[in-house]
Amino acid sequence: MSVFVCWIAVAIVFSSVAAQTTLPKPVNIRITPGTRNAGFQITMPSGADGKKVRVTAIPQGDGLSNIESIATIFGTLAILSMSGLTPGINYTARAVVFEGANEGPALEKTFSTKGEVPSGPVRDIRRPTLTSTAVRLTWSEPSANHINSPGGITQYFVELRNKETSNRCGDTVHMQQTVSQDSRVVTFNNLTPFTEYCIRIYPENSFGRAREASVRSGDYTFSTQESAPGTAPVFTIIQPQFRTASIAWSRPTQPNGLLTNYILQYKASGSSSWTPVNVNAASKYQTFLSGTLQQGNSYDIRIAAKNSAGRGPFSGVITFVMSPAIDNFKVCRLNDSSAIVIWNITSEQAHGLGGDLTHVDIRYSGGDNNRNVRVKSGVERAVIGELDTENQYEVELASIWSEVAITSETSDEISIPSNTNCAPGRPRNIQFSNVATKSFDVSFDPPTTANGRIVQYSITAVSQDGRLPYSRTIQTGPAARQGTFGNLEEAVTYEVTISAENQFTSGDSNSDEVMTGQDVPTGPVRNVQLTKEDARTIRVTWRDPPYKHLNSPSGITRYRVTANMDTCNDQGNKKEVKEREVFISGLTPGTTYCIRVSPGNSDGFARPATAAAADQTITLPPVPTAPELVGVTATSNHVIIIWEPVDVEGEDPIINYNIAVQSDDTSRMVYNHSASLPTYYNITGLLPNKSYNITLNAQTRLGIGFDRLIEVKTFKGPTATITITGKPGEATH
Repeated sequence: MSVFVCWIAVAIVFSSVAAQTTLPKPVNIRITPGTRNAGFQITMPSGADGKKVRVTAIPQGDGLSNIESIATIFGTLAILSMSGLTPGINYTARAVVFEGANEGPALEKTFSTKGEVPSGPVRDIRRPTLTSTAVRLTWSEPSANHINSPGGITQYFVELRNKETSNRCGDTVHMQQTVSQDSRVVTFNNLTPFTEYCIRIYPENSFGRAREASVRSGDYTFSTQESAPGTAPVFTIIQPQFRTASIAWSRPTQPNGLLTNYILQYKASGSSSWTPVNVNAASKYQTFLSGTLQQGNSYDIRIAAKNSAGRGPFSGVITFVMSPAIDNFKVCRLNDSSAIVIWNITSEQAHGLGGDLTHVDIRYSGGDNNRNVRVKSGVERAVIGELDTENQYEVELASIWSEVAITSETSDEISIPSNTNCAPGRPRNIQFSNVATKSFDVSFDPPTTANGRIVQYSITAVSQDGRLPYSRTIQTGPAARQGTFGNLEEAVTYEVTISAENQFTSGDSNSDEVMTGQDVPTGPVRNVQLTKEDARTIRVTWRDPPYKHLNSPSGITRYRVTANMDTCNDQGNKKEVKEREVFISGLTPGTTYCIRVSPGNSDGFARPATAAAADQTITLPPVPTAPELVGVTATSNHVIIIWEPVDVEGEDPIINYNIAVQSDDTSRMVYNHSASLPTYYNITGLLPNKSYNITLNAQTRLGIGFDRLIEVKTFKGPTATITITGKPGEATH
């Protein structure tokens, strides 16, 4: 492996020493270790000026290579740095002066690089032991260059997640366990059969838990085995009709595998003998029972699901009764001489008995009068006349299935009631709510007298006061008793009329009036544009709502702009402006903000639900973290700082490092250091015996990162000369 080593030689020149004929032994090694690099200050005896010194970092462990760096001695001091080291490893630093192949006595000193959390996934995940509800998994620890701690791996944090792709985990965590380094075995129970899961393992050392990005490549996906369905299907529709029952059900909530078929059983109520019906799973959860069911009889039914592992439990028993051939047969007297007859025949009933329904006969008799009225199939009401007040009439309804051979299904006889009013009463207690500039809601109570069964209500709103005439009717079911009218005009009076209809006829109406109002803007702003000015500032621009939503002669006069983390509301970072542009600053880098622009007129700002239609989100870029120091060297008038490059992990690259220097009584000095140069800087022109505050940060195209504060004091004494030279070194291992 090739390692790039940058070395720096710094010499403090106080006097000239004559060359010695033998190679001297270094006096002392001062080491400032980092995570993946280290700084070395080698103290030499007099006479070593101009000679070469080699420092070799020898790892104390298997699988890692030596790293060397060479520097020139100036006076009695040599300073160099070394990169490419492995975090959390013990090293022996061996310093030796050399000329060609000759080496002087060596000086050795041990040191350890700073540790960090593990940087790689576990290895050798064994094929798991699987059942329908459990999994058992084993593995090996990460490779040596990913452990990053002298103490090795201490334990593992294991997550059971949902499966997202063929070899990756999703975001949903179902279970968690902590496993010791000695064990490296995990078992998860109570899993759902025939379900895809994913296991993610985080190794931990004394410095913490591995980051998710480091272990994602080790995700392990699997599927549990099938088991018999754990729950029964649930009936959603049982419609008893003419000798046929239409059955529908929902898929079981715990299929526990691929369903192959459904087992439906039915029997006459009171019987102990079930009749099975096998329904293929591809039937879309519905079937028909026909041919053996008798009208008016009661039946029990239940259902179970089946897969390749077996049959699941049966549902609870549902009891239903087959309906007669003709449903909802009703008669109501209209006046002294006539009555209305209504009925209902379903489409299944109309195609029963091996033929199509052609006619329906209404037969009625009373006293000496016997009459018959025939209507065609599809008509479900008729008026019968020539009645008198002296006789009580009986009405019989018969369905005719064939013109040649009359085969009929006859209903029961029903007497014509003496009541002469078939219509329902008036709806009561009309109420208006949510009255706005363009809409209102209306509700009401049912009539006191229905005279049958209410089938629907008609709600009509009419106005002649607006710019254009308005008339609209809404029809609702018997249980709704409410309606909403929209697309109205402001400050216009509308008359609302409501009537009820039963199975015979419509009743009298009831009415009331309501006026729409004037309000705040009723439309959101348009074309909201968000621009990242830098990592802490957003520029927001927009256009006004359409004219029809301004609701004020003076139009939009102001805007309220809010910025909130993750979700939008009308609180948080808030600005009120008159122009259609605003800059929101002081935000947090790397954070997602939701921006809401609420238009306002003289009556106020648009309601939150209106303004929310134009909400926009934007994610600010993160700024770099504070650089990690490797070493700081001070003289009477110079300070040298060495730091580790800041890793931005694929975001905007570092373009500069900024260095600011200031003391209590000196002005602030700022230096820009290009990211393309080695990560060290020589600060010159300082005063002896003086305390300085130095800040160091990294800068990207979009912003300046967090500061690293360095407090340092220069030496007391004569001014020294500091010379900095640097060139790429060569690493061997």
